[in-house]
Amino acid sequence: MPGVLLLMLGPAVALFSPRFEQAASIDARAEAGSAAQRPGDDPEATFAAELIPGIALRLTTPRSRLELQLDPRLYYRNPNLGDVERPLVLGRAGLAHGYQATRNLLWSSRVRAAYGELDYTSTDLAFAAPVAGELPDAVLTTLSVQGATGIGYRFTERNDLGVEAAIDHTESRGSTTNTDLPETTSVSVTVGQRYLLDQRSSITFAVRPEQRYVSPGSDFLVLANTLSYARALSQRTRLDAAAGVIWVKETEESVEALPSALLSLEHVVLRRRFSQVTNRFRAALDAPLDPSTGDVNPALSVEAGALSSFGEHWSVACSVAGSTLLTERDDAPVEDADTSISASGSTGYRFSENAQLEWGVRYQTRLQDAFGSNAETVDPQTWAFLRLLVQVELGPAGEAPALP
Repeated sequence: MPGVLLLMLGPAVALFSPRFEQAASIDARAEAGSAAQRPGDDPEATFAAELIPGIALRLTTPRSRLELQLDPRLYYRNPNLGDVERPLVLGRAGLAHGYQATRNLLWSSRVRAAYGELDYTSTDLAFAAPVAGELPDAVLTTLSVQGATGIGYRFTERNDLGVEAAIDHTESRGSTTNTDLPETTSVSVTVGQRYLLDQRSSITFAVRPEQRYVSPGSDFLVLANTLSYARALSQRTRLDAAAGVIWVKETEESVEALPSALLSLEHVVLRRRFSQVTNRFRAALDAPLDPSTGDVNPALSVEAGALSSFGEHWSVACSVAGSTLLTERDDAPVEDADTSISASGSTGYRFSENAQLEWGVRYQTRLQDAFGSNAETVDPQTWAFLRLLVQVELGPAGEAPALP
């Protein structure tokens, strides 16, 4: 009788039995180079250090997954930024949830938030815009929150539908000289229909209405229509392409139609037992909201890179990227820098599955009137860096592997 009872209860126990995983990481970087202490100043010899401790927790059941990630950033430069003699602290956290309601219906949600101090060279930490203006001050305290929830439903093996609602909010909480950024909030809904043409290719049609609120400044109503195509050209090559139109209606202004496009190509040049060389190229045309100015401008971004691994321990990587505004920014905090360029090269050595050392050089700058006769370099930075990344599993041996 007890054996029969256990057989009856077995599926129920498995259904509700959660699985808990945990992991921790330390990302430390030290670099020396030439950079300006404040936006617009002349470059000078500079030392900087960055520390990002992280912890990840995951709770999994047969139908759901809940993930929490904490990865605060501590950053210090000498000469210091904005007369702040201590390290800058930026708190960051993310929460993600997925629930498989039925075989064909998936519900997923995510939230990401950051609050704390940013240096003017790190706008990418808070702003998800290809071209963001420099922060008006060397040190600025900001709050940013991004959240989204949506469902995906598979009608057939070849046809599925996704619907997602998202919100993005950024605001200034003060600076070293009391200069504030505009407060921006974006609310959007994206509906995408995907159809598999065959085992190697698919097309997707997406519509995204979006309302962007800017204070002080003008609000924007945006409607984006995009047709995307994805294909595995071979076992080593993948192509993604998209084209569409973005309709932008600024308060008390007429509707403006802006093109959007995407081209992404990834090709594995060499693949052997302990070696692989992968080349990547990506170009995108979009009309993002720049949280640093509150403007919507069409922007072109291009990125190319190569990653090579040799044996079980060594790797070499290089990349170059650029972004430029296709129209003049209405109000830029520093010298109308409308183009950003960056390049990097690095070598890595993996001690084990959990520890890796990386060293190399990187360069970044902004350009004013980049494609005109009076092009001017704004805030060039050159760095040599050394980075140590350690990721460890906190659970007992034999449990699930650490979170990526």
